[in-house]
Amino acid sequence: MPSKKIINTKNIYTLKFIELVVILRETEWSEKNKKNIKMQTNIFVISGGPGVGKTTIVNELGKLKYNIIPEAARVVAESDKRFIGKSIKEINRQIFQDEVLKHQIKLQDDFLLKNNDIGFSDRGFGDSLAYYKINRLKFPKKHFDYVRSFRYKGIFILEPLRFYKTDGLRVETKKEQQEIHDEISRAYENLGYYLIKIPQMPIEERIAFILKNIENL
Repeated sequence: MPSKKIINTKNIYTLKFIELVVILRETEWSEKNKKNIKMQTNIFVISGGPGVGKTTIVNELGKLKYNIIPEAARVVAESDKRFIGKSIKEINRQIFQDEVLKHQIKLQDDFLLKNNDIGFSDRGFGDSLAYYKINRLKFPKKHFDYVRSFRYKGIFILEPLRFYKTDGLRVETKKEQQEIHDEISRAYENLGYYLIKIPQMPIEERIAFILKNIENL
């Protein structure tokens, strides 16, 4: 682990996952120092508005033997008894979104502790920030520095498809879908990411597009 002497609040350092966690937990570090720490990871995010094909793409990448991280919202909705069998309109959105964020952190932390190879995540922290804003929810202050410090290897944004199918979690109209899509894109841009946008095309071509682009990142 780097010694404390290399930290300069005028610069932003890129640190490995375990190094960052240790530093962020050391109480003698000033909040000013912590805010200048950045953690580079080996995770690519597959994102976009509801119904753009994220989960399909991530699952296909999994079939190709790439490491994948499932969508935290789906995992929470299908495993937490407070939300099982309920639509998004029937639950407390603040509690739900807080659980999604906590689960997103756990999924990514577990992945990074076990994997040195790249991985693809179905959504990421930019999505969480966007949904908190869209639903006018309070973002948990205790997670803010960690989320801001966490750096993905790249962000792929899937452009909306011509067709749009709703379900228990996906209840938005086509117009709302586009608004959410735009808000998610803005959230990642505000975090300092360059977005790689993937247009409408067959699944195989989208996969090929992604794999070609990761070679340059």
